[in-house]
Amino acid sequence: MPEFMTVAEAADLLRVNPNTVYRWLLDGQLRAPRAGRRWLITRAAIDELLVPAPPAAPPAPAPSPPAAPPVRPDANPLAGRKRNKR
Repeated sequence: MPEFMTVAEAADLLRVNPNTVYRWLLDGQLRAPRAGRRWLITRAAIDELLVPAPPAAPPAPAPSPPAAPPVRPDANPLAGRKRNKR
């Protein structure tokens, strides 16, 4: 049967504030069951917390913007417009 420790004992072992241990428990970073109002923290759970996470995969490249429609070389953008007379 595994030995359990309190939040204060786990905080002393990790050299952090007990509030940090509570935050890890509530965030799910430190996994431990509860018995009433007490947390039952095992050494294995602390060891699991201390194992470095595998490196994250690099982000996917951003999609390229849509291509502009091709322009006909013989098209004149001013063709068909009336010219202002002064």
